Amino acid sequence: MPTIAGLRRRGYTPEAIRLFCDRIGVAKADSTVEVELLENTLRELLNVSVKRALCVSPPSESSGGELEEGRVDEIDAPFLADAPAAGSRKLPFTRELFIERDDFMEVPAKGWKRLSPGKEVRLRHAYVLRCTGATKDPITGR
Repeated sequence: MPTIAGLRRRGYTPEAIRLFCDRIGVAKADSTVEVELLENTLRELLNVSVKRALCVSPPSESSGGELEEGRVDEIDAPFLADAPAAGSRKLPFTRELFIERDDFMEVPAKGWKRLSPGKEVRLRHAYVLRCTGATKDPITGR
């Protein structure tokens, strides 16, 4: 059984612990509660209060061939999709962009919904990207 101090060390907020306790209640009979209920309670509270940012890990460089060199488009992206009042941030969109290495496949499997030669994908908060070809690094082979 985790302690409250242990939960706090793992990042559980006091509000999440209180809401979890309210949901499970108090019973005289022995019972067990799935740990997923505790995790979902924290996720539910953090989903409406924590600002979002994007990360590309592991990165793979891509080039937007049709954009002119030096052009920077600033795209407005909300911190919270469900709460526009939480504010937004400016994302720079340039000719050179990075995609996750796992989101590209040269020979796509059936049903592949990510980037591959000849296919289009919509970038979050941005444009539709079409892959016209792939060039590998001769040293790394990626």
